[in-house]
Amino acid sequence: MGVRLHYVVLALGAYVICCHQVLSSTVTKSLQTYVQAGSQTTLTYQWTPPAGVDLLRINWKQGSTVIATATTPNFTPQYPDTNVKDRVTLGSLTSSSTRTSITLTRLQCPGDIAEYTCEVVTSALHDSTGTASFNVNLFEFLGNDITITSSPSQLKAGQHASLTCTASNIGRPPGIMKWYKGYQEITTGFTQQTSINSDGCTYNGVSILSITPTSQDNGVMYTCVVEPNSAVSGDSPKQGRYTLDVQ
Repeated sequence: MGVRLHYVVLALGAYVICCHQVLSSTVTKSLQTYVQAGSQTTLTYQWTPPAGVDLLRINWKQGSTVIATATTPNFTPQYPDTNVKDRVTLGSLTSSSTRTSITLTRLQCPGDIAEYTCEVVTSALHDSTGTASFNVNLFEFLGNDITITSSPSQLKAGQHASLTCTASNIGRPPGIMKWYKGYQEITTGFTQQTSINSDGCTYNGVSILSITPTSQDNGVMYTCVVEPNSAVSGDSPKQGRYTLDVQ
């Protein structure tokens, strides 16, 4: 799974404390909102220091927890004991650096879904600091376990009934459940409910379709299709089928 997302953040919020000098800043992020779980992402922060200012320290945080840090004079990367210790790499730095990045590999859902913050400390005549924040969201593909049941189990012509489509994994973010009668999409008369699975990452879905079958519907096939959320790339719809037995 090689989806790679690269965030580039240019000079966000660097602030000279004693002089209250705010440096100009802009933020640029990839248009891709979600990164696939199990893949990797690189977060990059670039700043423009005042003339003569050298880098003193870099701190990268996941939430409020420092996950990577480096300090003058050697800027040897240090990785505290966290859940990403063996999966984070800090790019090389020197006192003249104006750019820092970390790469997170084997992204885990939901543990790595968080706000990441970079803190930059520089010093010359005045101390200055800058921060940048990055939100990392992950996506998961749909599962194949989709079943359809009827209530009542024995369908009778002219009597109200319902078809229930149960999908144990409709991905992350949740996919969309649709119904078809034969090849014709049904646009009304059904509901969809979603809830988080025990893995804390993916969602399950239940869609209930109301029908009143006729004798001509005997042998007609209904299909429940789960389509991936538009934020998910590389996935394909999954489906379950049910053939009516109308008495």
